[in-house]
Amino acid sequence: MKADIRMFPFQQADFSEAGGLQDYVIRAKGLGMFEKGEDAEVMEADQVLTLMTCSYEWKDARNIIVAVKTGMAD
Repeated sequence: MKADIRMFPFQQADFSEAGGLQDYVIRAKGLGMFEKGEDAEVMEADQVLTLMTCSYEWKDARNIIVAVKTGMAD
């Protein structure tokens, strides 16, 4: 996705609130330019990796990739 901190909380590291990780992933998908993989429900035990780098379309824009490693609860 292309976003800035006002559009997406890409610096978020705490997902301890109930549904926090699920909400984060839903917001990411809503802003996403591409989607790969299954549309499975994200579980709180899953791991998320957010990668970002500068983008120059507007001030403070970022290119952001959000990946979820599922099935960690097993």
